[in-house]
Amino acid sequence: MLLDVSKINSVIFDMDGVLLHSSDCHEEAWCDALSLVGITQFSYASIAGMRTDEAAQKILDEQGISITETEKERLISQKRKKALELLMLRGRVADESKGLMLQLSKRYRLALASSASASTVQFFLQKSGYGEIFSEVLDGTSVRHAKPDSEIYDLALERLNIAPQQAIIVEDAVNGIEAAHRAGVRVIAVAGTEKREVLLEAGAEVIVDKLSQIVSILL
Repeated sequence: MLLDVSKINSVIFDMDGVLLHSSDCHEEAWCDALSLVGITQFSYASIAGMRTDEAAQKILDEQGISITETEKERLISQKRKKALELLMLRGRVADESKGLMLQLSKRYRLALASSASASTVQFFLQKSGYGEIFSEVLDGTSVRHAKPDSEIYDLALERLNIAPQQAIIVEDAVNGIEAAHRAGVRVIAVAGTEKREVLLEAGAEVIVDKLSQIVSILL
């Protein structure tokens, strides 16, 4: 499917699962942290794209487990700590992202809008060297409500001073697609975290299997 990009002047990227190969690190970190409260089975795909604190509450609610605020903070802290350790060991910047970012930056303003912690986003920016490319960078601490709430994308549009019709969002998770749609922005989805049919059902306009395919869509 072809997109009409004539009105688009900005591209907003999610980070985890799009520009940073990190899903396995986050899933393992969740397994480690959730073991603290006796949870051994959960669906990572259902929380992909969510901020850690909100994802933790979602899992606890679904499992019917009630814990104290102190215990929940310990769980959240453990997940974030373990995820950052794993990312530093084996997190990889998407191979095709550098060429894509350089090409897109010649025509569009680029922004990063991730539900990840500030420390994880800074790790990515340092590892990738993309700090100079993004006009705006938002992380999980930038908003009160994380994806699937639209707040982070609403804020990105506000910071870029553009209307929803002037942007396109690149996502990999259902929660992110839902957030984008609530902000009124169309989505290009990268398959991997979720199957193509799931991304289509969530409402992605276009699905790509690799980042390099975005060039032919937007340029």
